[in-house]
Amino acid sequence: MRLSLDLLGGGAVTAAGLDLRQTCDALVAGLSGATVTLLAEPMGAEQAVARVPAHWGLRLEPRPWLVALAARALRETLREAGEAPPGGRALLLVPPERTREHPAMAEGSAEALLHEVAEAARLPAHNASRALDGGAAAAMGALAFAQEALDRGEAGEVVILAVDSRVNDHDLGRLGAARRLLDDDNPQGMIPGEGAAALRLRPRAGGRVAVLGVGTTREPDT
Repeated sequence: MRLSLDLLGGGAVTAAGLDLRQTCDALVAGLSGATVTLLAEPMGAEQAVARVPAHWGLRLEPRPWLVALAARALRETLREAGEAPPGGRALLLVPPERTREHPAMAEGSAEALLHEVAEAARLPAHNASRALDGGAAAAMGALAFAQEALDRGEAGEVVILAVDSRVNDHDLGRLGAARRLLDDDNPQGMIPGEGAAALRLRPRAGGRVAVLGVGTTREPDT
């Protein structure tokens, strides 16, 4: 799909960095921020995870923790954005996909999470804002939704914001049962992580960084 968008800025909070610059520098240096945690099942087993460094008290409840991660990335994105352009600034939020039954999403809808994050970052409500189901893949599709909203004049800018955490007993148990976690017997397994990232976009106007297209495909063998 062809796109015509200027990338104005962004924000991030990950295990490798608490803002966009730290995260990018860590990726260039090959640093993942992975640490070891103990699993509840099997009890005491060690598992590598990519956990955002924070006081343990901040992650006691899954819903506020996702809001905190998302709001931090969103605030960074808006820090030097200035006043919203004519048409306002819409937010496209990509939360954990519904099929995963993430513990944070059991406490309210994705749309409610969008309002909680926007309020925490003091982003005014916008009629074109929406939550997109589908997990990581939906973040790619969000670029097409952003282009459509801008082309129709529904917003002057769009912020795409994705947030997730697989560092919880529910996801760790599910991934362990499916034998998808990295361990001595599965060197190609995944390291569960968490974080949030955002991009601020507008219609193409000759900016220094442009998004000109997105390609997708489907893998039949999961």
